[in-house]
Amino acid sequence: MPRLSKYIIAACSMAAAMLAASCTMIQDSVDYCPTGLYVRFVYDYNTARADMFKDHVGHVRLYVYDEQGQKVAERSVSNTAASAPLADYGYALHLDPSELRPGRYRL
Repeated sequence: MPRLSKYIIAACSMAAAMLAASCTMIQDSVDYCPTGLYVRFVYDYNTARADMFKDHVGHVRLYVYDEQGQKVAERSVSNTAASAPLADYGYALHLDPSELRPGRYRL
């Protein structure tokens, strides 16, 4: 029985050492913390019943209106020969928090 207690003490010591070392693995970095409004476009109203947005859309213009019907933001994105952001699956247009105050909007 004393031999078993040696193993239990050794196991507890190792667990305590691992627990103390694990605290150094926790990182509290918020350098990249995206905020704002992300609008994702989907074109799935087609005969293929699949999202064909990246294959069929080359230009998007988004208008944002407040509750009073005033246009508060406008954004355009186009594919070009040098860059084709709309061809990426799951493309989302980003509006920064500095562009829109918290509230209700129509897109």
